[in-house]
Amino acid sequence: MTKMNMDDTIRAKVLQYKSDGNTLTEKRETLTKMSDGVYYVKDTDNWGHTVYPIFFEDNGVFWYTQIAHSDNQMNRPETKERLIDFRANYRAILKEKAAQNAFINTLQIEVMRRLGEDVAPLLASREAYLKQREEEDRLKAEEERRREQAEKEAEERRKVELIADGRRKLLEHKDVTEEQFELLAESVGYKLHIRTIGFMRKKVSRVTLNENGTVTIWGHKLTNANTQGITNAVYEVEKLIKQ
Repeated sequence: MTKMNMDDTIRAKVLQYKSDGNTLTEKRETLTKMSDGVYYVKDTDNWGHTVYPIFFEDNGVFWYTQIAHSDNQMNRPETKERLIDFRANYRAILKEKAAQNAFINTLQIEVMRRLGEDVAPLLASREAYLKQREEEDRLKAEEERRREQAEKEAEERRKVELIADGRRKLLEHKDVTEEQFELLAESVGYKLHIRTIGFMRKKVSRVTLNENGTVTIWGHKLTNANTQGITNAVYEVEKLIKQ
């Protein structure tokens, strides 16, 4: 039997989760009494702020409520009132949740089991909730796959249209965008050098195969030395298109 100390603290084995947030365990805690069946400890969170984890007790069963209040919250009179009310109605609240097929965690189920309550409805509620979430996740994943597939198909159609438009424009001596030329080269089997691709993406906006056979490259900070590879590529792509 646990005994209250003179300073309103009690040393008790408390049902709670391990640090993994999933495995149940019992750990001895020194709890400070707030009211009958309601206790707290003073702790510090990951950011160095003072927090007060809340614990309940019923018929010698102690458990962590997974509630933690700040200094500001603990100083409000209504906080104590709400916790006392929550503790008094804890069993009824869980039973009501079970009737609604709401989520009930394993700690709550174990608390009710230790209190002598029938946990079958709670287990059924948890199972129904998890199945519903699993179905929702499955439908969401299917929808995401459909969306990704639709986006992929739309992108492929866009590329096909760009290639067709780029082929026509190159042969008609009109401007071809940098992206179009990359796709056009790939479509006819001409492999652009990786450095040429990198340079084009950074510096070139479009290219034009003029009627007089010259190539105009539109961009910024261009010199004959760094555009010769692009010019050669334009000639090669034209040859492959006409084959």
